[in-house]
Amino acid sequence: MRGIFVLLWASLMLPISASSQITCEREIDGPGKEVPGPPAPIFELPKPFERPAALPSHVLALLRTDEQNADKFDACRSRENLAEIPAKWFVATEIKMANDELPGLLVKAADSCLWSKMDRQDVGEFWLFRQAPTGYQLMFSATTEAFQLLHTHTGGYPDLCTSWGEFGEFFQDIYTFQEGKYLPYLHSSLTMDFFQAPPK
Repeated sequence: MRGIFVLLWASLMLPISASSQITCEREIDGPGKEVPGPPAPIFELPKPFERPAALPSHVLALLRTDEQNADKFDACRSRENLAEIPAKWFVATEIKMANDELPGLLVKAADSCLWSKMDRQDVGEFWLFRQAPTGYQLMFSATTEAFQLLHTHTGGYPDLCTSWGEFGEFFQDIYTFQEGKYLPYLHSSLTMDFFQAPPK
């Protein structure tokens, strides 16, 4: 399968990060292909959501009982006497899912106590929920530095992409909705030199 990264170049004087430089849209047939219009927005771990949304109490309860979150909370020295993970350690934004559904919810770990390192890059968890009549249901989660809901759809739901890395080497994974759940579709990597021009 042929694919090339579509690079979003900023000033060379700015710090290089996978999320701010590379988008997951590609010139390939199938999920992740380029579509007309602006690229899908990139949600970066350290950057606030442009349109934050309230975090429902039952979603917060699910995040608090997540074993990985609980372990990181227990190991966090700055939590002091807190008995449970504060709601402000997570942030959410509404996103469009299936055409016939209410908006879904994208949540990310906002406090660095819930982050970890992948090589030297800060990464954290992103959770994607769909809104069902009985409440929000978890559809996908991944530990990454940046997250995209692509304009392409599979099985009625948007294709997803996670990306992480640092200057020199970047990694991306595309996921598609198949058999009632999100499954890996494509893994890619890109190695670049500082003065290397973006691929054409």
